[in-house]
Amino acid sequence: MPAEVAHPAAQPRAAIPSLAYDELPEGSALRREYDGRGGVTITAPAGELPSSVRRSVARAGLLPASLAFGVCVAVVGLIVLYAARSNRLDPALRTAAVVTLGALGGGVFLFVWLAHYAMLVDAMSQARQQSTVLHADARRLLVETKGPAGEESLDVPAESVKSFQVSCAMVDTVRPSAPVPCLQVNLRSDIGPFLLGGHHVAELRWVAATLAEVTGAPALSARSPDGVRIMQYVQWGPN
Repeated sequence: MPAEVAHPAAQPRAAIPSLAYDELPEGSALRREYDGRGGVTITAPAGELPSSVRRSVARAGLLPASLAFGVCVAVVGLIVLYAARSNRLDPALRTAAVVTLGALGGGVFLFVWLAHYAMLVDAMSQARQQSTVLHADARRLLVETKGPAGEESLDVPAESVKSFQVSCAMVDTVRPSAPVPCLQVNLRSDIGPFLLGGHHVAELRWVAATLAEVTGAPALSARSPDGVRIMQYVQWGPN
């Protein structure tokens, strides 16, 4: 007898490839659960800012601090150099002037770095007080978020989602603060919403890739010409 062939509808659905949890930074509280029917639920509870995010913010502040240091040393250094060459600066004071210039540059570097760190950590700590639950499948994207920035419920058909992307936004309209990394959901008819503010960029990329897997909408990179630049600052919050 010929071998019995199963009907295509009876064939088991291939499992969606999952991303390993070791891709998430230390201290991540994100949880992901597949429902076995092609859908996924991602839970982001409210909580404290983990050390991995604080270290990331500290590293990010080195660039603006270094730029401020360079500008300070260049401008003041040119003034000191002009004064020395025009004999307007006593030779006995030139060493002291160089030491003072170094101390001034170091002070500017430290001030800018600490200011950047303090403002961003405060904004991200506030954003992390928002709890969010995402459920997505091939048909729709469901969002429930609650916290200091307000409550929001979102039910969007999957075909209305253009892409997912990591971006920066001021997610709290009640208490305006520094823009923080968040997950941007680009709709075909609008920009937004911005979710999971204050999480590590690696976490946001992980969520974007997971949602892209189940909805079919792409997860854009920061360099994609079809997407919004990662450093675009947009203010958004629940209506």
